[in-house]
Amino acid sequence: MASRIMHLCLAEELEKVIKIRNRNNFRIGHILPDAVMTADKKQVNTHFIRNFEEKGRYYKIFDHYGFYDRFKAFLPDDEIFLGYYFHLIEDNIFRRVLYTDLKMMNRRGDSKFLKELYSDYGLLNGVLIEKYSLKNDLDLPNAFMDCKINDIYNFELIEFLKDMDKDFCDDACYKGETPKIFTESITDSYFKQCVDVCLAEYECLLKGKRYLSENELAFEINSRS
Repeated sequence: MASRIMHLCLAEELEKVIKIRNRNNFRIGHILPDAVMTADKKQVNTHFIRNFEEKGRYYKIFDHYGFYDRFKAFLPDDEIFLGYYFHLIEDNIFRRVLYTDLKMMNRRGDSKFLKELYSDYGLLNGVLIEKYSLKNDLDLPNAFMDCKINDIYNFELIEFLKDMDKDFCDDACYKGETPKIFTESITDSYFKQCVDVCLAEYECLLKGKRYLSENELAFEINSRS
């Protein structure tokens, strides 16, 4: 999945084309699905992962449709829910770029592959923070603990925001190294795809419609797992 710094960059870009009243809440929503610090992420399923079979082939999707069906009363007006919704779409597009465009499906589940990918995140943090003028200034939203979004999971947001400090520290810089998988140019292309899709989806939501079909962003996997 995309890094939290990538999601914050995407929030920054979307704020240029969508009227956002509460920037803090929109950005919190953008990183909230990852704010699981102590639980098994597969068990709590904050990304609404859904596997399905179609004509003998297996697919996985971060089910933005399922999220919408559960919280449509809050969309598109509540920025926490809107940011969360976009996060799921962005992670779907990330997997499509990673596995289809970059042809990395054969490395899925490989621990060395994951290590390289997370190393790329670290190498890109400083570049993206400077490029998008990101500031480590997010606050806990008012009455957050009473927000219905916590019906998904009691998000450990305070701890997560504190953990995010290390992404903005002096060591989070490029250091002249080159990412092995997700390069800066690939990240730029990924961001453009996300902004285009999320903007189109948002404009349809305003009209009570959907731009994306239910399984449009699903990616094929090798088995049911």
